[in-house]
Amino acid sequence: IALGTEFAARAYEEQHEAETLASEFESRVLTLSEGKAGRQEQSNKQLVTEVIQDVKTLYENKGRITGIETGFHGYDQLTNGLHPEEMTVFAARPSVGKTAFALAITEHVILRLGIPVIFVSLEMSPKQLMARLVYSLARLNQQRVRDGHMTERDWPALTAAAQQLATSLVTTIDTGETGGSIQKIRSKTRAKVRELRKNGHAHVVFIGDYLQLMTSDGKKAGNREQEVAEVSRGLKLMSKELRIPVVTLAQINRASVKEKRRPRMSDLRESGSIEQDADNVAFIIRPEMDCEPDDPERTNLAGKADIDIAKQRNGPAQETVELRYVKEYARFENL
Repeated sequence: IALGTEFAARAYEEQHEAETLASEFESRVLTLSEGKAGRQEQSNKQLVTEVIQDVKTLYENKGRITGIETGFHGYDQLTNGLHPEEMTVFAARPSVGKTAFALAITEHVILRLGIPVIFVSLEMSPKQLMARLVYSLARLNQQRVRDGHMTERDWPALTAAAQQLATSLVTTIDTGETGGSIQKIRSKTRAKVRELRKNGHAHVVFIGDYLQLMTSDGKKAGNREQEVAEVSRGLKLMSKELRIPVVTLAQINRASVKEKRRPRMSDLRESGSIEQDADNVAFIIRPEMDCEPDDPERTNLAGKADIDIAKQRNGPAQETVELRYVKEYARFENL
């Protein structure tokens, strides 16, 4: 009754946008339906006990990854994997392979770990995403598939990949229904996480492709920078509210190329709030992309890829992990 009265009153106030208000109401109702009116305040004793338990877990694991592995061993060793309530941003320039990188993480999490992934793409339909997953897992050249030039040897790999993914735990949110709105994405993710937990899945990973394409229904978004800031904040709040790792891709500007240097956090496009909200920020770099087409060094750099860890709230930053990029299959792999 108190909650209904509060939101009925707020609905009459013109400064509240309908979508924003509805999203907040849904979140509050969900906490009630789960038998709690929100998180209970914890005493210092309870907090200290939890900290000690975390340290004990780390000690007993002795170097093993305690978070959710991404599948990229060097990155997992430095960050201890993905953790609930943390927002991780993987940023890159256009055409470097952000989506391919996200799909590599998705493939590892759903097939090797058996953990559900909720994947939101603002660039591709659910069918296109599944096609990318199938081709990558089967190690098929997408151009050959599109041209119909597959060989007899390709079919068994395609069939095996399709069978694995047909019953996998990846869920794609159709952005045609959400319009790319962070409020609607949060609402649909909230419902899906609740459903998965009812079915016995303790862990869920959210992946968004990519942050700057998401929009906000709030009136606060007076300009693009404010809107991106609201989206970034919404993703961080979602990670805390649902207690899940949130991984989002982001685009960076071309300043690093013009200045001939490695990317840094100030290169994140359209909003400085991304680096503030994110718990972890890493840049996906393919050095050959920075070379001119006729540069002889381009051949030597072919297939090389790096992950530069620029920010890590709970671990070392300014570290680089070397990877391999297989251009033929659009796949990132461990060396």
